[in-house]
Amino acid sequence: MRRFDSWYDPALVIREGEDILAAIDGRGVELLRQHRLVWSGWGEDEELSGEFPVDEDSGVGVRFLPSVDLTTLRIFLLSILWRAAESSREEFKEVALPETHRNRLRQMILAGDPQPLDWYSTILTQVRTRGPNHNHAPQAMNMPVREEAENEVRTLPSFRFYFDGLIVHFMRPTSEDIPICTEPAPLTTVEGGLAVITVRAEDSYQMRNLNQAIAEAEVEWPEEIEALSSHGTEDPMPGYPDIAAGDGLVMMHDLIEELRADVHKAYEILESDRNSQFFRRSAARAIFAYVEALLEAIRTEIRSTLRLEMFKGELTKREEETLGFRHIVGVPGKLLALEVAVKRVFKLAAKVWLLDFQLNAGGESYRDFIVAKMGRNKLTHPRTVYDIQVTDEDMHYYTVAGLWVQTEMQRLFKARQEAIIAMMSPEARERLSEMLSGPLESGGQGKG
Repeated sequence: MRRFDSWYDPALVIREGEDILAAIDGRGVELLRQHRLVWSGWGEDEELSGEFPVDEDSGVGVRFLPSVDLTTLRIFLLSILWRAAESSREEFKEVALPETHRNRLRQMILAGDPQPLDWYSTILTQVRTRGPNHNHAPQAMNMPVREEAENEVRTLPSFRFYFDGLIVHFMRPTSEDIPICTEPAPLTTVEGGLAVITVRAEDSYQMRNLNQAIAEAEVEWPEEIEALSSHGTEDPMPGYPDIAAGDGLVMMHDLIEELRADVHKAYEILESDRNSQFFRRSAARAIFAYVEALLEAIRTEIRSTLRLEMFKGELTKREEETLGFRHIVGVPGKLLALEVAVKRVFKLAAKVWLLDFQLNAGGESYRDFIVAKMGRNKLTHPRTVYDIQVTDEDMHYYTVAGLWVQTEMQRLFKARQEAIIAMMSPEARERLSEMLSGPLESGGQGKG
């Protein structure tokens, strides 16, 4: 079945409930990112920075965060637990709570009251190196806990939630009784702050679980997996570019022109009814399809340069990741956030082509691009009807975003053209000038 990067249950709450949960989510996600508890708070970093003790044998470490707003964090986490328990979605079937517990959680969330802290207390585990972006339904499980005093491992029943590199274990109560307010549990707080376990992605239960799911899928649905991972039997990257077939940027030309025409047509249609939300959404989607194609055109040219061995340097792991899919069998690795991809692709192009070029990402146009991308994400993954409403201001951001990427690409290839011409002999430059100017002066048409 097709799955998305998050789950939404439209039958869970009314409009007022949406507003309450949205406010809780906003504060909670901001807190997680502020303290770099989730991968989306790391920027472009591939590993969690900072000093914290790590056991050399197991690779397990502990972060101490003394200034975390525990009330905000706990209410956010309890709201996730309550939503999972109340939802009838298949993904949450393992999170089963007594009705009395669900009602008490609802009251605590509405009141913003995190007490008692030792009821459905939480243990946080953070994956401190980036792994693949994925989603994982919550599980009811028995969490292993080491008793240092007795040097043995026992298990505690828990609900395990995963999101964006953070694992949250809710300790399941052994009784259906509703407790009175007590002191915070030692598993939750350390001297008024928060203790977070850290593990490497390659050592984590999360990665083992994911790999096991992939292996099981390959056994159970081999034909479907083959169809998803296969990209044909012909080599899409010959050793030398076939100019007649339009290799290199020319191969991308028709794609770019088609999508650019889509953008122009979308605006033309929008002029006939500027208040149409459908026409506005169509224009926004056309713009970002065009933007994605521009980025892929740059990647295609970089690959051509590498195949022709015109670059003698070495690519880092991150640069290989930025370049994307380069093989016949398999699927691309990490899907980069668009703003990250833009910065990395332009930077990689400047390195491979030896250009003195820097992306103009410090001005208002870039900030508008970021706002437009956030709006595009809501259109692509809508959770409420408000996510698909496109205002006049939104249309401004979308327009600026498309023009900014297009302008930066033009600057990049102009810099590359100038660098290539600078390396030519005077005779070669003269012949090139004749080739470029002759057909145009005689009324001919050419592709840029």
